[in-house]
Amino acid sequence: MATLKYILQGTKSVRNIYVRLSLERGKVFKRKTAYSINKGSWSIKKAEPIQRDGELKELKSNLDELKNHLYDKINEATANKVIVDGAWLQSQLNLYHEKVQEEDENLLVVRFEHYIKELKFKRHPSRNTPITKATITKYNTIKKKLIAFEKLEKKSFRVRDVDLAFRTNFIRYLENVEKISDNTIGRYISVIITVCRNAKLYGIQTNTQLEAVKAFSNEVNKIYFSFEELEKIRQADLDSYALNNSRDWLLIGCFIGQRVSDLLTLTTTNIVNKKGITLIMVRQQKTHKDVYIPLHPIVQEILDKRHGHFPDQIADQTFNINIKKVAKQAGIIEPTHGGVIEMVEVKGKAKPRKIYGVYPKWQLITSHICRRSFASNFYGEMPTYLIKTITGHASENQFYKYVGKPPLDHAEEMAKYLNSIHQKQNQTTS
Repeated sequence: MATLKYILQGTKSVRNIYVRLSLERGKVFKRKTAYSINKGSWSIKKAEPIQRDGELKELKSNLDELKNHLYDKINEATANKVIVDGAWLQSQLNLYHEKVQEEDENLLVVRFEHYIKELKFKRHPSRNTPITKATITKYNTIKKKLIAFEKLEKKSFRVRDVDLAFRTNFIRYLENVEKISDNTIGRYISVIITVCRNAKLYGIQTNTQLEAVKAFSNEVNKIYFSFEELEKIRQADLDSYALNNSRDWLLIGCFIGQRVSDLLTLTTTNIVNKKGITLIMVRQQKTHKDVYIPLHPIVQEILDKRHGHFPDQIADQTFNINIKKVAKQAGIIEPTHGGVIEMVEVKGKAKPRKIYGVYPKWQLITSHICRRSFASNFYGEMPTYLIKTITGHASENQFYKYVGKPPLDHAEEMAKYLNSIHQKQNQTTS
């Protein structure tokens, strides 16, 4: 008599669930199901998930349903004298999970996989640079959320299923189950639209409502340090060497406008001289472009006190922790609307999520404030094209969204810039 039993396999904490089919001595076949589980949530004795929460109960229900389906197919195969072996078991699992070859191309998850593979060969449309690993990771994350949504809905969605109802239900799932913020949800919807439009290019049928499926974003407060706040930070009496070191990196970052991945790797080799001008040269990791930045007096002051060297190199995570402490000790405490990362319960597990509200400003500080402070403070003080060249923004529209300010008229912008130069010249000669 045929018997089916579930077993775990793997060495990681989250392990794949396999189904083992025993027909008789010497005829035992094992194949991977589409399910996985944390080792600590599995009962070896009962060969099933421990029923401690709703998610595990749902997983057990799915496994029971699959087992019943396989028993039915085994009885059917026996009656029709069909050979039951490992290949047969795999084909039944494929059919159960709707992975029939002729249907593959229409499945939304499959199109995600195709699109992600294509990303490796694409280039950024405005920068003509390779697609970054971070972008590919983002798409894989969205695909995983979609798979989780399918498990909850007990349905494999096809590209043609992406309509207004799908949008509503997926948003509701991301809000209530995954506890994801509104703007992140909006980006997820945008990516799904992109994948569906790409599928259409390959002849895959899309829904007639696809053009009505819209992404969205809510205006968020652009957190940055004003020049006055930067001076408070510069003058603050900090209580440790580590904070002083991070303070110096923070100030340099706010006056050279680079991403933290480019900022914290700077060394003396990045200081160059061009036409008699001392500059910081940065090969930006994201744009793959060389950027030359004149030394601001505050940056020069920091280098001078360190005998021409940059601060001690530190990890991104350490920098993020320390600059919050720096801002707090500098008195950057005014109530400010923004989001902080908190641990919240998601499907029975504690996961980090951004929670929006009003907090003391120091709590909202992350390493990203360096680039945003530079862009926001110097906008209107120097030509926009110079700022976006330094910050690495691909277009002016992208830059305006970044700083959260409307475009200045070019004549007005240039007039302000020339006026500031004129004022500095008068101060020098007086």
